[in-house]
Amino acid sequence: GGVSLPFGADGEVTSDAAHDAYENSSHTVSVLSADLRIRPLSKLAQDLERKLMMPVTVHHHATPPNSEPRHPERSAHDMFVLQLDGKVVWQLYPPPPGHL
Repeated sequence: GGVSLPFGADGEVTSDAAHDAYENSSHTVSVLSADLRIRPLSKLAQDLERKLMMPVTVHHHATPPNSEPRHPERSAHDMFVLQLDGKVVWQLYPPPPGHL
C-alpha cells in the first residue's frame, strides 16, 4: 500500500499534506523526484550536482515509527542514503549478475 499526496498549484507537495500522510498512515510516505517538488530538496540537489558534477535526483521516503518498512529494492542507479531520524538496519546487496 502507499499514500498519494496532493500537489499544490505550483506542483509542490505541501508540508501539511506530507505531515498528515506521515502521521495518519502506517505506510512509508514517498515523494519521488522530491527535488522537483520540495524547495529545500531542490537546493540540496542543485548543490550536490555542482559538487559532484553529475545529475542528482532526490527521492524522499518517510516511514512512521512502529510501521512496516518498505520492501527491499534493487536499483541500477548509484545511491547516497541519508537517514535523519530513527533506527534502521541497512542491508546492501551485490549487483545482479551482468550489471556493471
